[in-house]
Amino acid sequence: MSKRAPVAFKTPIGTFKARYEGSNRENERSRLARKSGRGAFSACKQDGISILLLQSYAPLMRFILFLLLIVLPAAVLRAQWGGQREGLGPAVNNAAAQTAPLFSLGGDTLFFSEGNGPYTEIRFSTRSAGGGWTASEKHGLLNPPAAGNKTVFAQLCEGQFLVNGHFRHMGRRLYQSNGLAFTYTTGDPEYVSLPFSGADTMNNSRFAKAFLFRPAKLLFLSLQRGGQLDLFVCSPLNPNEDDWGRLQWDSPQKLSINTPFQESAPWLSPDGATLYFVSDRPGGLGGYDVWSSTRSGPGWTEWSVPKNLGAPVNSKGQESDFRIDPWTGAAIFVSDEGTVGATDIFRVQPAAELPATPVQAAYRDSLPPAGFDSAHYKPSNIVFLLDLSNSMKQQRRMALLKTAMKSLVQALRPVDKVSLYRFGDHIARLYETSAQSDNRRLLRIVDSLRSQGEATNGSAAIGEGYREALRKLLPGGNNQVFLVTDGDFPVFPDIEKMILSTLNVQLTVVMIDESPEGQRLLQKFRRYPNVQIVTLNDVTRDADALLRNMQGNARRTR
Repeated sequence: MSKRAPVAFKTPIGTFKARYEGSNRENERSRLARKSGRGAFSACKQDGISILLLQSYAPLMRFILFLLLIVLPAAVLRAQWGGQREGLGPAVNNAAAQTAPLFSLGGDTLFFSEGNGPYTEIRFSTRSAGGGWTASEKHGLLNPPAAGNKTVFAQLCEGQFLVNGHFRHMGRRLYQSNGLAFTYTTGDPEYVSLPFSGADTMNNSRFAKAFLFRPAKLLFLSLQRGGQLDLFVCSPLNPNEDDWGRLQWDSPQKLSINTPFQESAPWLSPDGATLYFVSDRPGGLGGYDVWSSTRSGPGWTEWSVPKNLGAPVNSKGQESDFRIDPWTGAAIFVSDEGTVGATDIFRVQPAAELPATPVQAAYRDSLPPAGFDSAHYKPSNIVFLLDLSNSMKQQRRMALLKTAMKSLVQALRPVDKVSLYRFGDHIARLYETSAQSDNRRLLRIVDSLRSQGEATNGSAAIGEGYREALRKLLPGGNNQVFLVTDGDFPVFPDIEKMILSTLNVQLTVVMIDESPEGQRLLQKFRRYPNVQIVTLNDVTRDADALLRNMQGNARRTR
């Protein structure tokens, strides 16, 4: 890293000077961008490499970026973490509180927030030759002269970041308020606030944490409304826009893993398959623990039942801000247990006896391996409840149902118990086995499905499904009810009580085509913390949606 002269941050009341640590390549890119007339943000695109450099070396640079950001980090994601937790040392931790660690794109720099007063400031440390960290320094250009907590949530390219705060001038002063902003720190610092169409969600909420998943242009948030911290995901309304600063964001959508307890600090693995977050829900070791969940549907709102990471990551204290070191695979997180100050940044190395298993690099289409080998998947007791009411006459919806069902049926094992019901005006059992499942017969039944009946008697079907699952309950197995529907129906109080109290049976609501009626139904089921949601929108893309969900629930824990 080479030092450059102090850079001026211009404000209405004078010039704010700070020393910026940056590479010659970054400084040259900024100079070229200004010389060419490009704005600060247009020189830094969503792939994290300047378009100016990609013009001549696009294939090579994109391949290198792919290796750095997807393949290499993904190689350590499946490793468990063992041994003793250890602090990052006095170069990073001190008597103040350290929070919100973030690795640079290359993994050689660690940004974090530090506070010992009313507000936090952003500091950074670089890797030393011996594998440790250099003494941290305050980052001048990421700490503008405005009162408020300073946190960096993402690096988009060298010099461009996603930070906490909405910055605006009022009179001769710079003010920071609730929100998020993109900032470009090469040259004259510039802050561009993120515009949300769901302004009500942002304005009436207290923003807590954010994570930007760059490959898919997704923004994960934790928002607090009425004392409740929940997880949300936002997608851009203009996803083809290359300039991060010009993206317009849709209303935040709630994730399926939220509970009546607190959820915060989302972080997604580079392959997009595993979400890590913190929660004070029951089942933890202390206050806030780190939990993980895997995608259970084709979208980004449906996730599997979360699993606690356990010790040594979690403790009797409070943990937060989980990350994975892209160079070493170590778990990096914040804790208030065994600290030098209020909170420290810790690491736990991957367990030596559990070597890392590479994962698929493609984040959109990565699927679990087909089938259910007994070494990795528990026996399953499955009850299917298929909505065959009048609205299912639409050819596309029936095709979605049949395609998804066939994919799952073909993967069933003789050890799995299966029951299949249809419902509309009334409920009828189409298939039931208490011994070995007959996949060929099941496929013939799925092929013969036809819409019949006007009404959608969903509550009664759910009750029947739970009773059937409990009658054939497999202790220690995967006991699951799939409700497949395309519309809305009332959820009666007795059924609601059954859903909330029956914890040894997993209810998964499968929504076909996401009609307005279907969205109303999903809003009802999102109130229940133990209900999973899967959506089917595309015959080809969603063919394995039910299979993925069932595999996630049946996977054995090691």
